[in-house]
Amino acid sequence: MHPAIEEWAKNYPYARVFPQMIARSFYQQIIPDGQVHFGFSFSCLQWLSQFPQAHVSDGEPIVDRVSLMSFRQNICRDQSDRDLHQFLQVRGNEFVPGGSLILSFIGSSSVCGYWETPVLKCLVLALDEMVADGLIKLATADLFSPPVFTRDLQQVRAVLDSPEVQSVWSTMHLFEEDVEHPMSSNLDRQGKSLEESTQYAQEMIDFGLAIVANFLMDAIRAQNRADSITVAEEEELLVQWKTRAANIFLRQCRDARVSFRWVYVSLKRTAQAS
Repeated sequence: MHPAIEEWAKNYPYARVFPQMIARSFYQQIIPDGQVHFGFSFSCLQWLSQFPQAHVSDGEPIVDRVSLMSFRQNICRDQSDRDLHQFLQVRGNEFVPGGSLILSFIGSSSVCGYWETPVLKCLVLALDEMVADGLIKLATADLFSPPVFTRDLQQVRAVLDSPEVQSVWSTMHLFEEDVEHPMSSNLDRQGKSLEESTQYAQEMIDFGLAIVANFLMDAIRAQNRADSITVAEEEELLVQWKTRAANIFLRQCRDARVSFRWVYVSLKRTAQAS
């Protein structure tokens, strides 16, 4: 994004450009009204402000933890709509008329669900292995609920087309595309050795852990007193999780392509007051 900001700033030689990161929820207003000319939000809006309490219905077949995670995500559709509305409302307060807002976030793939992608699926299955071997409690695994929801393009368009949003933002561009992890796209899958495939599996699991590891640590701490588990023990559990997930990836998804659907939105602040 840095080169893009520099290129954009060339058109405004006398303007001051302040890229900022502020430690506050992006569902809250961050700066005073009417201060922003250009802003962007990358890889954020799939994360929800809160996660509704999950209750498995009697008619919902939950055959494994991957199905459970998918079920939990599916109950969050209304929450995801409210969150996107809230985000656009508070950003609208912050932007000057004519200001530009660029968004990108993980969307819903037609190929498989978020928790069915190879990396995340293997991480979830590894949790069940750790429960079976007594490394973590079942209650701890059940608390592992990252507040994530992947919207499809139709859902995003419905929010952008709502009267509340259209009174604040004009949609300039809306599209989606599949983005493959660079290591996945560069992998030569012809005649890969076990060593090369193992390294690839470990790299992909590292990528997944960077996304969700903190949520397992939160679950572990919630199930234990603050002084009952050491940092070293937490780190060992992460090593176990990584090792088991990489082995599952190697067995079930060897050299599998790793990609996610991304949604891209370009908005312009309307002149009409919110």
